[in-house]
Amino acid sequence: MATIDLIRHGQPDTTIHDDFKRPLAAHGREQAQQLVKQLHSTPYTAIYSSPLLRALETVTPLAADHQLPIIQDERLVERKMPSWISDKAEFSDYVLHQWRDLGFANGEGESIRGVQYRYLDFMRSLPEDAWVAVGAHGTAMSSIIEAGIPGSGYAFWGQMHFGDITRVTMHDGGLVEFSSWSL
Repeated sequence: MATIDLIRHGQPDTTIHDDFKRPLAAHGREQAQQLVKQLHSTPYTAIYSSPLLRALETVTPLAADHQLPIIQDERLVERKMPSWISDKAEFSDYVLHQWRDLGFANGEGESIRGVQYRYLDFMRSLPEDAWVAVGAHGTAMSSIIEAGIPGSGYAFWGQMHFGDITRVTMHDGGLVEFSSWSL
């Protein structure tokens, strides 16, 4: 069975609106160091990451601790938004609409189902004996929970914190077990 630790990136610097260049805030860098302490003894065979800077910065200390390279995979990017939505109410409405209709996206945006398919494609491509850490994103992680436990992704997303870890066990391409914890 493959074991996949999906690690939500640490707290980002939201003053940077470029999704690819948004780094971790100071607290996010502290969270990345806490991950090393918490996951030091985990026998990872590989470490993957979304190419977005905040996800890469989150798993960089973990990769150094395990003496493994970070393998970037485009399938692991966050859900593509149509544009930066700074108004919290507008953002909340958009997100709620997306979770009520998993196929909904505005303009150049991406649906929750689209993210879910990308992440599942990545996870199913891993060897059965893999134990990997993945620098990931909250919406994407929640979409995996939705795939395994339909109707629960939105609630899971609403309870997530930066730096949270969701361990997924897969067998023959199917989702078998989930566990989640915070730093």
